Amino acid sequence: MERDYKKMWDERYSQKDLVYGKEANKYFKEKLDKLKPGKLFMPGDGEGRNSIYAAKNNWKVTSVDYSSVAVEKAKHYAEHENVQADFINADLTNYDYPKNYYDAVGIIFFHLQSPEKEIVHANIADSIKTGGAVILEVFSNDQLKYDSGGPRNKNALYSIEEIAEYYKKFDHIELIEKEIQLKESMHHSGPASVIRLFGIKK
Repeated sequence: MERDYKKMWDERYSQKDLVYGKEANKYFKEKLDKLKPGKLFMPGDGEGRNSIYAAKNNWKVTSVDYSSVAVEKAKHYAEHENVQADFINADLTNYDYPKNYYDAVGIIFFHLQSPEKEIVHANIADSIKTGGAVILEVFSNDQLKYDSGGPRNKNALYSIEEIAEYYKKFDHIELIEKEIQLKESMHHSGPASVIRLFGIKK
């Protein structure tokens, strides 16, 4: 990933408070609560709000983010909440992904551009065990119509066809594009267009 991209996220996360709040993503919570706890992968996890929710619910979490500032905040937040998770500062375009290892992955508003998008999602899909789950919520291409958050570059947004292709090795229990009301701090607030996927690896 580009150095300027890292700088942007480091600056975003440099404020004292948690940028996207303490509450885990609503869709992530809803789907994770249906699963038996095991090993969970959280790529592009930011300050760790979703990982910490999972760790509180007996998941063994590996959280990876490109921003060193976000990772340090996640570690402090986890310590404050008295939970343990493995928080790693790394570039997911150049990361050593285990194969067939995780019981689930949570991909929540994870922003990448092509061609990195295709490579990273392929590696994520391969890291999940047969019978493992993917929980995904990302901004769709239609998010450019709204000012509720997310990239202003269509290349960093998603079509439902892209998501279906990236996770074609999964049974799609739910794959939908819809408008929702975001309430995840000032950076994620208001009407938004998202793609949601809940799938189980074949």
